[in-house]
Amino acid sequence: MKKSRIFVVSILVLLLVLNNTMFSFVGWYKDGDKMTYVNNSGYRIANAWRESDGMLFYLDETGYVLYNKCFEYSGKIYCVGRNGARITDAFVDVTPDMIVGDTISPGIFYFTSNGTAFQKNSTNFTKNIDGKKYAFDDEGHLMADCWLTSDGDIVDSSSDTIKEGCYYVKSDGVLMQNEWYNFTNDSASDYTLDRSNLIAADYFDMNSLWMYFGNNCKKTVGGTTTKNITINGKEYAFDENGIMLMGFKKNQGEVDTNQASNPVVSEKIRFYDKYSGELVKNRWISDITPESFSESDFLDGKIDWYYVDSDGAIVKNKVATVDGKKYIFDGFGRLRNGFILIDGISYFVAEYKSEDLSRDDFIYKVSDGGKLYGSELSDIYYFDENEKNEGVMRTGTVNIELSDGVYEFDFKPSGKAVGNRNELKLDKNTYYINSLKLKPWEDTRYGIVKVSDEEYRVINTSGKIVTGRKRVIKDDYDNFMIILNDKLAGYILAPNRKGTVRWKTIDGITGYYFYDQDSDPKRYTHLLVESGVSCPTATQIADIPNDLKVNFK
Repeated sequence: MKKSRIFVVSILVLLLVLNNTMFSFVGWYKDGDKMTYVNNSGYRIANAWRESDGMLFYLDETGYVLYNKCFEYSGKIYCVGRNGARITDAFVDVTPDMIVGDTISPGIFYFTSNGTAFQKNSTNFTKNIDGKKYAFDDEGHLMADCWLTSDGDIVDSSSDTIKEGCYYVKSDGVLMQNEWYNFTNDSASDYTLDRSNLIAADYFDMNSLWMYFGNNCKKTVGGTTTKNITINGKEYAFDENGIMLMGFKKNQGEVDTNQASNPVVSEKIRFYDKYSGELVKNRWISDITPESFSESDFLDGKIDWYYVDSDGAIVKNKVATVDGKKYIFDGFGRLRNGFILIDGISYFVAEYKSEDLSRDDFIYKVSDGGKLYGSELSDIYYFDENEKNEGVMRTGTVNIELSDGVYEFDFKPSGKAVGNRNELKLDKNTYYINSLKLKPWEDTRYGIVKVSDEEYRVINTSGKIVTGRKRVIKDDYDNFMIILNDKLAGYILAPNRKGTVRWKTIDGITGYYFYDQDSDPKRYTHLLVESGVSCPTATQIADIPNDLKVNFK
């Protein structure tokens, strides 16, 4: 503010001749170079105001008009200009030579329309002047370059400015109003309060400490929760000390830990841009899980991806579609990937990374040595682990590298695994379990799948079932696999001597017999598999090499 003194330029003075011996007129008289006023009794008045040409003049205790002075009258402070007229609606820089008496100290004052200096009182310490709001102390001084408490008192050096400061007065004496203020740049202020409970962050760790002073000139302050306001169409939040939130809003709700693998935050999770502070909407963000959500994840410093919806809330504990692609988020809103167990329609249960799994983990239940805990009760899906398509739900056939090799998996259009919940599923003449396509082990031409205790099937290298009404196949060990009506009916170890297997009826019993060309007599005598059999014997099953056993031990 440009500091200036405002004076009345001219005054119409009634010039009268003063009779040194008597006052023969009532009104204004000139006594040398001084002006005085005589009342009806013929005496000069003193310590009083008199009007002339619409202006008021003050006559001091000697009865003469004061010029360019500041003084107290009837408990109020007034100021007269160089022409002696009372100053109104103006700022005045009162210097020591202008002061009358000892109750006023130098400073800038504002004199209102009735000529009195505006002073702080029990109900107000601010004054609107030409569209701006100024602050004054109880002596009437204009305050500048200082912080004020909620009562309008200056925050002294022994106080914590960031906590006690409620208003900020700029260098021109104007209070900040509808303005942002970066407290980080306030070199004159010292603060010892080092943590925000609502933001759950140390102030010293934050890039900047922004405050906002509203229309009432007070900084925006939260209470038991953050204070949310809209500025220029964007939403911001402020903590208990008026510091703008940047990053995650502290969780004020409970964390449901009933499902240990997926704690869930009960309330909506908000995230504010780490640079602008505005509430994020319809955007991907990456950040460390806040301490108030998970202390262990916070201490690990693991950075995760999150997505914020159109309402400004983190998407959590569900499968959600973003830009036409499906993703899954856990109870904290973190994007997950890998093999995911989902409870019901979309609730995240657990995550398994492909690099931590082997083929056996999909084939065998946990009780049999597998690692997919919960897979018997939850549906399994796969969300891409590659950086390019990270977190995208996969459907159809997917080749995935596990710890022991690359395997083929298959998922329905819904994303759910073919052969879900440890169920052996036959689809297009191929068996699946937990999305894994069952194939023979590497370097073997055939494999044997256990469908049940009473049913076994032979599969080829592509995973297709080897069919046949009556069929004999030699495996990689030169043993005989006998297939009747598409099922493995017997497994016969290779004989020590040269021989053949033929379908015969001997003594009324039809089936496969073994003809040992080196034996005597030379005929088919050893019954291998009877025609009505549909499952190998326990001894035959025990004879099957482990390399051929696809899903049983």
